[in-house]
Amino acid sequence: MTETSGQAEGQTEARTNVPMLDFVTAWSTSSNVQEVADKLGITKESAGQRASQYRTKHGINLKKFTAGGTGSRLDINAANELIAQLAEAEAEGEGEAEPTPAKTT
Repeated sequence: MTETSGQAEGQTEARTNVPMLDFVTAWSTSSNVQEVADKLGITKESAGQRASQYRTKHGINLKKFTAGGTGSRLDINAANELIAQLAEAEAEGEGEAEPTPAKTT
């Protein structure tokens, strides 16, 4: 069943009602969120949000996909170095000096 709901003036998005068991089957047989979305005719964002709700609110043990692609990763060392630089600059009274963020690879 497909419904249309207004997002902003002039914008609409088709909403597809996917039964829970169909969603769980698609999720369990896919290798990433985009594949789930493609199988079900929903957006990647919708698939990810629905999976998160099923896990947290309903206790469904859906697998978590490994991060892939070219997205940025958290660089904990770079963040900690930046915090140390900021603290040092503040302690020295250089509050206006901009620290140089560490390069990430």
